[in-house]
This record gives sequence, structure tokens and C-alpha cells, in this order.
Amino acid sequence: MSLQCRLVASLVRGPRRCKQCVRERTTGRKQWEKAVREQDAFFVSRKWTGVGIGVFDGVGGWRDSGVDSGEFSWSMSRKTKEAFEGKGGMTPTRALEQAYEGVQRDRSVAGGTTACVGQICSGTGRLLITNLGDSGCSVYREGRLFFASKTQTHFFNAPFQLSKVPEGLRREGKSYLQNKVKDANEYSIYMKHGDLVVFATDGVLDNLFFKKIEDIVTETLIKAGVWVRVGGEIVPTKQRITKEQLLLGMEISRQLVTSAKEVAYNANIDTPFAQEAKRHNYYYKGGKPDDAVALVLLVLDMAYVITLPSPILFYVYKSS
Repeated sequence: MSLQCRLVASLVRGPRRCKQCVRERTTGRKQWEKAVREQDAFFVSRKWTGVGIGVFDGVGGWRDSGVDSGEFSWSMSRKTKEAFEGKGGMTPTRALEQAYEGVQRDRSVAGGTTACVGQICSGTGRLLITNLGDSGCSVYREGRLFFASKTQTHFFNAPFQLSKVPEGLRREGKSYLQNKVKDANEYSIYMKHGDLVVFATDGVLDNLFFKKIEDIVTETLIKAGVWVRVGGEIVPTKQRITKEQLLLGMEISRQLVTSAKEVAYNANIDTPFAQEAKRHNYYYKGGKPDDAVALVLLVLDMAYVITLPSPILFYVYKSS
């Protein structure tokens, strides 16, 4: 199998509608990272053996203690990517452990972050996922949600997180939420031709129900001919995949983050976040404004691909 990766990140800061599109090859990492830097971080690392991918959401609650979790989440993202690109045999869990160990030694960063990291082997199509907190991974197969990782929280709006307490705050004796990589949930899934994988932060998942994501994925892939209706079923096409179809991950990512942004500022709509609040006996209605990142991976059998995979491009949709 071959995995095509296209990314769109939407950073929602306020009600203004200014839009900027940045397109960079992976060699321009510092440029695109600067362009989208907020508390949500992400990476995609491709080697001939497969793809490493991850999203990290800096926990905003640390701001109350004067700590920028955005720097922490981006540091974790960079170090996890470096772990994947280092020695072979790296799993998502081990890459996270190595990154967390490195961040603990870095005196310049502190705070907390959730993490959802995956790795797919191009030879076997096996997807390994390590998820800690309320970011997540979901897989869509033949028109339906096939898999979704579970959310981990200590209590309402307090996700499991990898964190580092600054020395000054530590001396004050205050308690902070701290988890270890071993607290994460691990998953293993074998991919099939035509599967679509979404890695997203809670800016997407707090605002969009999985049914809405499923509808966006299904409508887009059927319209483009990657999925087709046969009788009453939806199946992946057996026709050759064109260069244009390889870019569908970009379109789906764009739809996910723009839909999440629209819902986030709608005070009269039901959302996953509102339902979770109700479950914990809080009254909340509408969307939840937040940074939002969605990474989309389209899994294809090379037997159906006309053109060879191009270098990974990062497509960033930024709203502020």
C-alpha cells in the first residue's frame, strides 16, 4: 500500500474572518511552523518504510499559571518527529517516550499537552496509534466510521496530558495534572485500500460529531469517485486513482476545520462538548472556540495509483 498525506490546519482565535493560505514543502518546516504556531502542533514524517504522524494540543489551562503550553506542544511535536526519523524500529509509544524525555531536559519549555501519534507501515498497511487525552484518531471505511480512539479525561474539560511543571511553580507546592506515556491508549488496525484516516485535536472533535465527519468524508470521496455505490453498499473504486484524487485529503481537511470553526461560534447548536458538559451536570450550549487541526491520510493500494507519490506538502488554512 501507499499512503498519501495532505494536511490543513485551522487556527481559530476569534470572530474575525481573515484568511491566509501557506504552502510549504517539508524542508520549509520553520516557515510553516511560524505561520501556524498556536497551542495545537502537528507533524508528518515520511520514510520509505511508512509514515509517522501526530497532533498535540497544548493545554490552555496552564495560561492561568503564566505558562505557554504552545511552546511545549510544538517541542513535543518536533522531538517526536525526530524520533521517527532516527533509528529504525520506532513505535508511536516509544517515539513519544523519547520526545517526553527530551523535553524534560529542556529548561526552556514547560506546560502540558495532549498527544495522538500514529505510524503506518507501507508494506503491511498496519496502523499503530498511541493516544493520550482528548485529541484523537478515527478511521472511515466504505462509507462508515470504522474506528475512533477513546477520550481520556481526569474530569470535565481536564484531559490526560504530558506535562512539565516549571521549577518556580513546583516550589510553591501547587498540584498539577501530570500523566505518563504509559497512561496512553494503544491501538493497532490493519488498513484497507480506500480507507481514510483523520488525526484531529479537540478543536475539531469538541465541535463536530463523528456522524458529521463521516458525512463530509463520504460525500467528498463519492463525488470524486474514490468511493462508489454498488447496490446498497459503498466500496472503494477499482479504477486507477488520478493525481487530482490524491489531493482529496486536502479538501477533506479543509472542510473539517472550516466546519469546526463555523460551529465553534454558533451558540445555538448541539455539539459533542455541550453533551459532555451536560453529562457532568454543567449547562453549556453551542460550540467551543479553540484551535483546530485535522490531518487526513488516504490509504491506497499502489496497484491503483497512476502517478508516484509526491513529496509531502503542508496546506495550511489559517483564520484569525
